Amino acid sequence: MQRIPKPWPSARDLITLLDKAGSSFTFATTLIQCVGGDLIPHRALQKLLASGDNGLDSLYKQVLSSVSLTRDFCQILGTIMSLEDNKSISFLGSFLSLQHEEVICGLLQVQSIIKIPGDDREPIMLYHTSLWDFLTIQSRSKRYYIYPSLQHLHLAILSLQHLVKYPSKDFFEGDVVKYASLNWPHHILLAFQEQGSNVEETIMTTMVTLVKNLLIFQSKTWYNTLLNMSTGEREGMLSCVKDGKILFQTLQGSIITKNLIKIFQQVIDFYEENNFVGQYFA
Repeated sequence: MQRIPKPWPSARDLITLLDKAGSSFTFATTLIQCVGGDLIPHRALQKLLASGDNGLDSLYKQVLSSVSLTRDFCQILGTIMSLEDNKSISFLGSFLSLQHEEVICGLLQVQSIIKIPGDDREPIMLYHTSLWDFLTIQSRSKRYYIYPSLQHLHLAILSLQHLVKYPSKDFFEGDVVKYASLNWPHHILLAFQEQGSNVEETIMTTMVTLVKNLLIFQSKTWYNTLLNMSTGEREGMLSCVKDGKILFQTLQGSIITKNLIKIFQQVIDFYEENNFVGQYFA
């Protein structure tokens, strides 16, 4: 920093930054995190000043431009943006079958825009919700767009895989399978709401097979687990199943779509029949 002209930033730089920030306090705080957290802060500031974008988008693009966009990193970032609620490093590692260290290394690249907890069991947080907006609007994020519908399809399949391969027991135990028990219909619904019937047939076939296997091999374990959850959580899950069935009925029906309608109806029937009894399966 000894060779950097003083004062730094210069008056001209500050005027440019004010133009970019507008009246956004969030821009100012994020700027401090982005530039202050860079190994060469004056270079980071000059890159930002040279960009044609104003507001937070310019900061997000600058941070992501220095990231190694590996498959694991894209999976970690897309999952954080698509999960139903904020989850921990420990959860992400187990859910995505990654080592905790791999998750942490990925997150360290974006620590100026995503808050990394000191404890692996504490939730990962966004510094500002505008990051979610940026990454889910293609016209803003361009090459960093996360394709939300594909993310939700991926999370639905991962959730079902965790449930289907779980050792045979009376209950699903652990944060990952409990999340999966409640949210696989939620992710399927969101995926098809955005993607419509433009889902690859192989992906749809995989989902149909996984839901069938859940009902054949793990239905009792799944239902027992749901009984241990709150009424609101169970009703939210069932609502997604019902909404999903209605959505599939409105789509131009391929054989796979018709199979999804049939299977979602089986889920509804199974749940409602056993919910009337309200007893655990032995």
